[in-house]
Amino acid sequence: MPNLRLFSCFRREKPGPKLEGTLPAFDMAPKLTNLWIDHNLIHGTIPVDFLSSSHDIELVSLDNNRLVGAVPFELNRYESMPFTIELSGNRISELPREMCDNALWMNGTVRENRCDAIMCDVNSASPLGRHVDDNSECQQCESKDAALFFGSTTCDIKAEERDILLKLYDSCEGVDWEVKDGWDTSETICKWYGITCTKFNTVHSIRLGGNNIRNTPPKELFDLPDLHVLWLHSNPITFRFVNIESATSLSDLRLDATGMTSVDGISRAPSLVDLNLRFNLMGGSFPSEIFQLTNLKTLSLGDNNLTGTFPDDAFASLSRLRVLRLGSNQLSGMLPSFRECKSINVVDLSGNRMSGPIPDTFFDRTSVNANVFVDVSDNQLSGFVPLELDRFVSLTLYLRENRITGIAKELCDNVGWNDGDLETFGCSGLLCPPGTWNNFGRETENENTCIPCQSSQNSIYYGQTSCGDVTSFSPTSAATVDKLHVGGLWVIILSPLLMLWI
Repeated sequence: MPNLRLFSCFRREKPGPKLEGTLPAFDMAPKLTNLWIDHNLIHGTIPVDFLSSSHDIELVSLDNNRLVGAVPFELNRYESMPFTIELSGNRISELPREMCDNALWMNGTVRENRCDAIMCDVNSASPLGRHVDDNSECQQCESKDAALFFGSTTCDIKAEERDILLKLYDSCEGVDWEVKDGWDTSETICKWYGITCTKFNTVHSIRLGGNNIRNTPPKELFDLPDLHVLWLHSNPITFRFVNIESATSLSDLRLDATGMTSVDGISRAPSLVDLNLRFNLMGGSFPSEIFQLTNLKTLSLGDNNLTGTFPDDAFASLSRLRVLRLGSNQLSGMLPSFRECKSINVVDLSGNRMSGPIPDTFFDRTSVNANVFVDVSDNQLSGFVPLELDRFVSLTLYLRENRITGIAKELCDNVGWNDGDLETFGCSGLLCPPGTWNNFGRETENENTCIPCQSSQNSIYYGQTSCGDVTSFSPTSAATVDKLHVGGLWVIILSPLLMLWI
């Protein structure tokens, strides 16, 4: 990038994915003047050849990353230039003292504030991590165990990662866990059961699902700086989201089958990408705080007791959503179109009380080549299966036990639908026709016959799994198609009231 002058990719306030990996040297950018990559997850040391070809560099912002080690002495090549380098909120362990004589650095504040203008010394801190003005003087910490790195922004003592994990063990009855290998021993925490570490030996993942964990996990778990994955599913715990805003790297949270009744406070975890809260005890309307988790790609809230309808623009804020599982609740109202979610390809809303027609705009911004899965069976949906779905090459569509009255015949030749069942059985591979039934509500390889109902037990809807207790069938109430495949026989419909069996 020989002509690069400015590079900006910081994450100060707006939530979203962050840069990860080690710090590039930017040693092939001789014209670079400004570099802004603060508030990310960049780790490792600062390369010794960092900015080695840059002659006109003015500002480098690296605040609030995961950088470790020393500030390279080689950066002192800019000693006679007006140079600013922002490094607070990292884990810097050494600052060359020669840099504290560079009077033009840090907008000239090094002349008066010396090293503190670059970074507060170890065992001292300021809100900015350096001395900029009268409101940001570096203050000595009372405890020698506080502010262990240069550029600290607080004197608060953060618990060591081992202490945090031991607090989890002690407060959640670790002695009774199903598996606890390594816990509460002198073994390194990276070898404790369920713990996975980064290459810097910090906690990356906690996977303790189904391990007889009890009580309330400590809020300090969210202070683990590199925690990406937290799985505590299938445990009888009382989980609280207090302090989750500190878990800036947390992307994968599994709390399914824990007895959870509320998600109060979860909106403070905007870094979440995958969230599983299935098989819990949450009731009432869909939690509005979920809509503030704008980075979600996978959301599972099925098998709860959620009720009510979705707002018209309910999923507009979840534009990155790919997988949505809300089956086995009591949600009602119109089926959302999900047109705000361009990447969505899996939706399970089965076993609810959704009503009205399937929108013509359903999934209309999802790629036609996506492998789409939709289960809206066991609802109260009505009308036709929309012709607009014909655009999908690969679609698994479950619609049984609704109030469907018509199928556009153009849909019935899609060989890539329902695992090839439409290629074999035509429309019946999507839904059994009115007046017939089987256990799946459609013909499949394993259930390959739609069984005619007795005359006194006919159904007026497509996709029924029984013939009992339904309204008597009337051919005029179902949509006319060219022909049906019923019970191994082809039925040619010559008029709304006349059918010819062949």
